[in-house]
Amino acid sequence: MKTTRWHYLFLFLVAGSIWFLDQAAKAWIRRNLALGAAIPLLEDPLFIRIVHWYNRGGVFGLFQEFSWGWTIMALVITALLLRFYPHLAQDPWLRWALALQLGGALGNLTDRLRQGYVTDFIAVANFPVFNLADVAITLGIVVLLWSAWQQTPSTVEAQGGNQLLPSIEQPGAETTTEMPPEKAPPSVEEQEPFKGVG
Repeated sequence: MKTTRWHYLFLFLVAGSIWFLDQAAKAWIRRNLALGAAIPLLEDPLFIRIVHWYNRGGVFGLFQEFSWGWTIMALVITALLLRFYPHLAQDPWLRWALALQLGGALGNLTDRLRQGYVTDFIAVANFPVFNLADVAITLGIVVLLWSAWQQTPSTVEAQGGNQLLPSIEQPGAETTTEMPPEKAPPSVEEQEPFKGVG
């Protein structure tokens, strides 16, 4: 089955929804909370709060000094996702993984191109502050790993992967092709040793 327009529609709907929700939440945070301010939501046991913070690094604040590199990487990832989507869209798990990662990548890429850094606003305990785009990227990676785990050897055989292997006759099995005595193959003792190439 070839990639259809419905597959692309699914990709842009899911990725676009993630991008819209992420950008809308960040805009609300920037308008209503001063930088560094926090709104506690749950004290125990995780101490969840909404904060206004910024991030020049990658997902969950990694590699702050690599800001320009994350921008280039987001552009490359977006281009690769769109380029190879037709080859990967047949698997429903991969469709979800790519859509989640594309939406998250576009959400953070928009921030970097617009203001030079990413707005973060979700804080859980002492974990680095993150945003909805980070959540989408992480979920996409989890779904991608799940899809890879589902590709077991039995699944490959069910799809015809074992058809490439030659059939091997079992010892003592009867053959349906009879050969004249004068053309019968030599016995094992009469055969010359195998000589490999080189």
